[in-house]
Amino acid sequence: MYLTSSRDDLVLYTITTDSTLRVFLPVLDSPHTLQLHAFLDLSSVLLSSTSVMSCQSISNVFWLDRELIDATLKHLLKTYTGDDDVRVRVLRDIINEGWDLFLRVLDDGSIVPSSLAVSILAYPFKTN
Repeated sequence: MYLTSSRDDLVLYTITTDSTLRVFLPVLDSPHTLQLHAFLDLSSVLLSSTSVMSCQSISNVFWLDRELIDATLKHLLKTYTGDDDVRVRVLRDIINEGWDLFLRVLDDGSIVPSSLAVSILAYPFKTN
């Protein structure tokens, strides 16, 4: 299974049957060729030692729509008056730096949020 970013940039997300999320970005010299940029698998989340030891642990990973998250966070920031709060700075970073957010649902019902700052804005080519 794969999903692509809702943005116009060339970012490809794939989710394998074992719920490993992989992020592919274009190669600098060959923008139509993708390379692995990052991955999130079950071992990349903080789990209790019993869950890590269990080979039968399963999970599902879900991408959270960036436009919806951005709109929600902007609304929250409008209603919050504090400026020097670390949590507010993180929310602003999520919006300003274009973080992609994911939820991993574990077999015990717990939910682990993850984020990746994936951007190709520094790449010197234009996409068609």
